Amino acid sequence: MIFGNEAQRTYIRQFFDRNLSSKNPLFILLIGQKGLGKTSFIESFSEEILGVYKRSDFLYIRDCSEELEKTHTIQIETPTTQKTIQLANGEIYENRGVREINSRLQQSAISGKKILFIENLERMTASAMNAFLKTCEEPLSQRFIFATISSESGVLPTIVSRALLVHFNLLDEQAMRAFLKGQDPDISDEKIEIVLHMSGGKPGIALEIIKKMNQDSEIEKTLMQGFKVITEKNSHLKQIDILKKIKEIGLLEPFINTIIDHFTSVGDSTLAQKWINLKKFQAANISEENSRWYTVLG
Repeated sequence: MIFGNEAQRTYIRQFFDRNLSSKNPLFILLIGQKGLGKTSFIESFSEEILGVYKRSDFLYIRDCSEELEKTHTIQIETPTTQKTIQLANGEIYENRGVREINSRLQQSAISGKKILFIENLERMTASAMNAFLKTCEEPLSQRFIFATISSESGVLPTIVSRALLVHFNLLDEQAMRAFLKGQDPDISDEKIEIVLHMSGGKPGIALEIIKKMNQDSEIEKTLMQGFKVITEKNSHLKQIDILKKIKEIGLLEPFINTIIDHFTSVGDSTLAQKWINLKKFQAANISEENSRWYTVLG
């Protein structure tokens, strides 16, 4: 999915073309929230550059936090017991540390070019970032490093200073409506409103929600019921029950964002903060069950 942020994508292409002869690795940081098309663009652009050689000369350091149900850290060297991760689609992912990443980048490329893509660079430990920094300074031509981050504050300033920074922005409501209509000209106005609220200007999240809704018509009803149960402050048990259901269909995070936006818009900062805390607990790897109970009862 590639939609929106056209100026940013054009800027990256132009910068890339102007610096093809650089003696050091070209390093580009794409900054912005999940669901803005950063990863899709990098994968598509890399295929344009490498063509049939993408399989051999493209190294993708994937964020497997969802599969692991905790933050998937990138270390200097991956422990022996964590060398592989089974992905949701059944594939086995080779979990590489910075030393192995650096080694792979230095190996010869069949196409003459090598591309490294690190998803959510802020997952790196501080020591791993320092080790990775040396790679950015190595005299390696025809090496191109792309990485995504949600915020510059998540990585070392020395890393930021070595990269071209490109900020990907949320899409406004008009652009999101155009995107949704482009995906499905027959989409109902009611479904558009639900997706607009839950996706928050992120076309990637919108696609995920629509896909799930199309797979199961009950999901749309569950989301509407959930919004009503939470915002009308129904009993604690009803709130916990609906959150479990939304968790099961894999849309808890965008649903929580919708609830935060609602309570913020109506001026209820206390309740908005409770749901913000839930997101913090999840990021801190506190169990889902304890997080939900605290938010509803706290």
